[in-house]
Amino acid sequence: MRDVVRRDDQATGADPSTPKEAGETRRRRTGDREGWVTIARSRLELLEGEILELRECLAKKNLELQEKDLGYRSLLDRAQIDEVTELHNRKGFWNEFRREHHRLRSLNLLNETSSALLLLDIDFFKRVNDNHGHTAGDIVLHAVADAGKRKIQRAGDIGCRWGGEEFAFLIREQIKPDKDLAGTGRRQANQLGSIANFAHNLRQAIETTPIALPATSTPDGRALTISVTVSIGVLVWIGSPRDYGEAGRQLEQKFKDVDRNLYLAKAQGRNRVVISQS
Repeated sequence: MRDVVRRDDQATGADPSTPKEAGETRRRRTGDREGWVTIARSRLELLEGEILELRECLAKKNLELQEKDLGYRSLLDRAQIDEVTELHNRKGFWNEFRREHHRLRSLNLLNETSSALLLLDIDFFKRVNDNHGHTAGDIVLHAVADAGKRKIQRAGDIGCRWGGEEFAFLIREQIKPDKDLAGTGRRQANQLGSIANFAHNLRQAIETTPIALPATSTPDGRALTISVTVSIGVLVWIGSPRDYGEAGRQLEQKFKDVDRNLYLAKAQGRNRVVISQS
């Protein structure tokens, strides 16, 4: 018995025993018998093709999700940065504080870390805006922020624009064992002196830095150079609670305490540092 060959197979020269699609019926010899059989063109091949197509689709979707996630994270990062000074805003400050607290806790260094909170206010900043305009005021804010950023270059230090012309800096330093400074009181005194030097150097750096105002930034179109001074309140302490919530509440209280020191610095004539420990 001869194989039955379809007319289209005769025209194309196709192998009559090779199916064109899954489940196509063709006549072929099976063993010593001939008859009609259903030749499934490898269901496995079809499934593998579908799986490959599905994987490609999933990979494309995954890439799209990654790009969206990166965009979302970028938006979150930008939402935590002050546009004028390029320092953290308040939200960014607290996020950085939480991250640093977790890092120190994981290293079991919370009780071996000295903290200093500096609250800085530009003296007579309203006069800058009134005399030279708000664009010039933004240039001054950026210049003061740059001076602060140049001073806080260690990992774990945090700087932010707290609001208006106020800036906050949180300085952290690991306390190294020193046989000559045994006892918490003497260690605090040593840290107090170190932070006092830091704050005075920062105040002096800002005072002695000329700030160039281009002609495009002033109301009368004249380029000029000005300088500003700052008042700084500082608070120093050692250790922090392990619980982040408690540590956050502690820091909120520290802000109230350091604000009193800033008030004293301004009341005593401005362009000065008032520091205390707790």
